[in-house]
Amino acid sequence: MNTAIISTTGNASTVVITGVAGKRIRVLAYTMNSSTTAEAQWFSATTAISGKMHMAANGNIATHLGYNWPSGGLPVLQTATVEDLILTTTNTAGIIGGHLTYVMVAV
Repeated sequence: MNTAIISTTGNASTVVITGVAGKRIRVLAYTMNSSTTAEAQWFSATTAISGKMHMAANGNIATHLGYNWPSGGLPVLQTATVEDLILTTTNTAGIIGGHLTYVMVAV
């Protein structure tokens, strides 16, 4: 199991985890907050893998699935093989930060 930092400022598309040949990225849990009003959406390269999530100023999002989180939890996001996990933020001039837990899965 691995962790990654979420850190972006303003309107941006940020590669949070770089894709690896022959593997998918499975996110087991994440949390993030925003210093100002913001919208955030997860992508597998250019394909949306979440809807737009709206955060109020100083708001946050935290998600995980499964009773045995994180070791036995179900994935909440998954990329296609080899594709980067990207967080796109819009309608913000603020800072968005957080972290996530993930595994790389051979395909």
